[in-house]
Amino acid sequence: MKKSVHIVAAVLIAASIGASTTACSASGAAPVTHEASSSSPSATAAVVDRVGQVIPPERATDLPSGQSAFKMSDGTLILVQKDTPLPDAVKADIAAPVAATYSPGQTGTEAESAPISAAIQAAQSEVTRTGRYPIIVFHVVDANFGPTYQATGGAARVGSFTEAGGYPTAAAAHAAAAAFIATQANAPMWEIIDGVS
Repeated sequence: MKKSVHIVAAVLIAASIGASTTACSASGAAPVTHEASSSSPSATAAVVDRVGQVIPPERATDLPSGQSAFKMSDGTLILVQKDTPLPDAVKADIAAPVAATYSPGQTGTEAESAPISAAIQAAQSEVTRTGRYPIIVFHVVDANFGPTYQATGGAARVGSFTEAGGYPTAAAAHAAAAAFIATQANAPMWEIIDGVS
């Protein structure tokens, strides 16, 4: 078995160690209202922040607890909230670098596995910074068995010398991720990031 299988497996296992199982409850994406500054020409108007909306840089430093500004790859700031699912645009932005690491014809070499591992770790960090917990689904090549689909953390399926790791389809990897999340006490706090190209 080539070293690359061990590298990707190490990333998957390490991801599961840091996952929190603290019970949390999710709430709806209720808008948060802030009164405008009295120095503003429209001091009586209220600023309403909704999860998923673009916010200016000055608002990013004045958000209530549980909210944060997610910086997209193009520099745009999007409002996210810890107890609310990430907006689809944010999830797609996080997933894009992971999907970009796979291309047909890969053979599972160590050189191919290094950028995959780096992209997965970066995606996990991006989700974690929002206060939520990630499982990344991605396309990879098992050095012994060829292309496969895999998931991180508790949904990972590590292979062996006689059996391929991962799942035969992206749908199967997503199902495994969803099944794992369903067993967590804080299930509403988890996100599945689809990094399949």
